[in-house]
Amino acid sequence: MKVLVSLIIPFYNVEEFIEKSIRSVANQTYNNIEVIIVNDGSTDNSLKIVESVIKEDNRFRIIHQENAGLSAARNTGLHVAKGDYIFYLDSDDFLTNDAIEKLVNIAINNNADVVQGNFYYDYPDYLLLNNHQKQELLIFDRNDAMNALLDHQLIMNFAWGKLIKASIAKELLFPVGEYFEDTLWQTKIIQNSNKYVTYKEPILYYLQRNTGISGQFSIRNLDQLNAEHHRLLLIEKHFPFLSEKAKSIFKNKILNINLLVNSLKQEDQIKFKRSIEEKVKYWNLDQTYWLDFFIHKNYIFRNIALFLQKIVNRLTNQSKWEKIQK
Repeated sequence: MKVLVSLIIPFYNVEEFIEKSIRSVANQTYNNIEVIIVNDGSTDNSLKIVESVIKEDNRFRIIHQENAGLSAARNTGLHVAKGDYIFYLDSDDFLTNDAIEKLVNIAINNNADVVQGNFYYDYPDYLLLNNHQKQELLIFDRNDAMNALLDHQLIMNFAWGKLIKASIAKELLFPVGEYFEDTLWQTKIIQNSNKYVTYKEPILYYLQRNTGISGQFSIRNLDQLNAEHHRLLLIEKHFPFLSEKAKSIFKNKILNINLLVNSLKQEDQIKFKRSIEEKVKYWNLDQTYWLDFFIHKNYIFRNIALFLQKIVNRLTNQSKWEKIQK
């Protein structure tokens, strides 16, 4: 008997994009699916569009709730999901026709806890594809998967685009009311997985638009900083052999964030800088952080560092992005 896959699609005011997203699910070659569409208090025509697309397709159901944010909407869908596997899809993204079929076959054939497909960054005039993975499949144990997450090349923080065993997904809700909710969640997914598989071929189009949650730097990026801090706590406890690497990456992220803090209003700058100082002290980064920050902040030094990094990437062939014109 075919396994049941629960696709969870929250939406809020995405009338321009949602029809394409829902149709991509309705047209899947793998049809043993239940699709839980969570209306997160949408006020535009999104709901009418959804209803017109799904019509009498009994694989789809719509759940309504007051606006509570993406995390709460995902959790709502998860609570009622009955599938053997869970798949999250954002309402402005869409799938290739055989996406779920491919992921299910890989999961069953490899007894995988998680199967992550590749994807396109979908810009208005072109697509961007990550070609870092050469083999069709890569199979990671828990430790290697966490290491790959830190490298942020093959495994990334996104919740969408992954087929996850329901027994794992059901235990890991998203933090409600926080932005960058995927960061700590993905770390816990890996912590609870024995076998994590990445698939080379793209199965999803990830729409790039300026109005997205992570499109601009703001005070809500403080949630990102806190999530990274808690991720490091988890890594230090459960993956101590990766602790120093994770601290170095965390320091570099703080450096990059610190360059943007001055774009905020004064009271938000104070909150952000206080939080940064606390985390630098907590992780004992004082000895190197402030020198690095001076170099990072200095325009000339920063551009020299970026130039050298580009040379290193070219020499080590780390640039694996393919641009595809539409």
